[in-house]
Amino acid sequence: MNREPSQDLARDAVLFGDLRNLTKLKEVQRPTEDDVRVHSASVRRLLLDGELPAAVGRRRLPLLFHPADSNPLLRAARNHRVAAFCLLGVEVFGVQFAGVAINKGSQRLGDSFNPEARVPLKLDSFLKQTIAMSPPLISTHSVNSPKEVRPSVLLSRHDILLYVANKLGGVHYDPMPKGYLSEEKLHGLGRLRRVFHIGLPDGIPTIGFDPRTFEEDQSSTFAYEPEKIDAVYLEFIAAIELILSSPEVCALRAAIAKDLGVTP
Repeated sequence: MNREPSQDLARDAVLFGDLRNLTKLKEVQRPTEDDVRVHSASVRRLLLDGELPAAVGRRRLPLLFHPADSNPLLRAARNHRVAAFCLLGVEVFGVQFAGVAINKGSQRLGDSFNPEARVPLKLDSFLKQTIAMSPPLISTHSVNSPKEVRPSVLLSRHDILLYVANKLGGVHYDPMPKGYLSEEKLHGLGRLRRVFHIGLPDGIPTIGFDPRTFEEDQSSTFAYEPEKIDAVYLEFIAAIELILSSPEVCALRAAIAKDLGVTP
């Protein structure tokens, strides 16, 4: 077996197991906290703790991810055409969810967002990509002068992954080496979970919004079943799908399988 002396097959075996384990999560309806904790730990090791770039580095392989281009959604938000959005880009329960947005008034995104328009991103850019924006919290106690209590919050893929990891990481998870979520982003993520209503009640794809609610969802249990899908959890699932579908990650997985003498 030809390999660089610096390769660590023990680490590769753990990484290979993480990738294999991640393929199962999308099929788990009504996931328990333990279900999500195990998979979140895998994603954390691969991306936030750097095991995936370390593995490709040992083999001198490239590492790219290919998400949809979120810039049309981001431009629409900055031009005040949408109040909130989620990039998503994942098929669950037989339905593809992508580019979900709350439009302002009669303005619509139209053809500006194309879920098939992919952009190749290195890991750092992949984590920093803006993939969601929570709606502002507006006080309507005074009809004549509504007041913005909290602004819209732009959220990156790193924010989503760190949020899920922190919700379920337990007391032994220390996020400080990789940064932390500000109070503003925590509010934004909780609001995103509460405002977006995604699901397939009676088998019919439905996307609803409740932007006037003052509530947030900060629970450590994520709804994931046909009738109700947590928007933040769906972004988490989308991130996993982007890892698994990356041709570069598939090439790494095949190389590790060959070295370990197992089936990819």
